[in-house]
Amino acid sequence: MATADSKVQAGQTDLIDPFALVSRKEAADMLGVHVRTVDRYVSLGRLQKIKVGSLRAQSNVKFYRSEVQSLLTPVGTETGGVSG
Repeated sequence: MATADSKVQAGQTDLIDPFALVSRKEAADMLGVHVRTVDRYVSLGRLQKIKVGSLRAQSNVKFYRSEVQSLLTPVGTETGGVSG
């Protein structure tokens, strides 16, 4: 059976639940950045974290897959963006 990541690579993103939660590591991998950069995005308000379980463990921090994917949209290509 195909995994969610293989579906994304195959261009089958419509088969993935946009409200699915991903870990810090998964979010970093999706964005092509280090996990500390994901933490920085949270600090800057670019990404909202979801706390699951114990608040002490960083492994219990999750993100909505759709929100992480929205950071992959190039600047200026969103609806209502400035064209030039």
